[in-house]
Amino acid sequence: METKPDTIKISADHKKEYPCSLELLTFGNSGRCYNFGRDRRTTMTQTFTAVIHKEDHWYVADCPEVGTVSQGETIEEAVANLKEATELYLEEFPLKEFNRRLLTTFDVAVHA
Repeated sequence: METKPDTIKISADHKKEYPCSLELLTFGNSGRCYNFGRDRRTTMTQTFTAVIHKEDHWYVADCPEVGTVSQGETIEEAVANLKEATELYLEEFPLKEFNRRLLTTFDVAVHA
């Protein structure tokens, strides 16, 4: 039976402590999850953006924060492939800083 490593969730207000067999650490108010696996390397879960559009019968997913792109026959498959591509990319090229993208919409006058 496989055992899962302990996970520490730092709350947004960074004042809550969660029971864990590991020493609790405060990493500011990022709200990120830090996982201390068996190999003792720290991994964290970070939220990225997936921008999806359709080309022919493929859904194309783009992660603007990292620059990774993937595709799939369904939206779910495209996002799963993008997640895998982004994880593999970040193993080789870790982000030096992370700037969350802002998403908005705008109207443009179109002449018919």
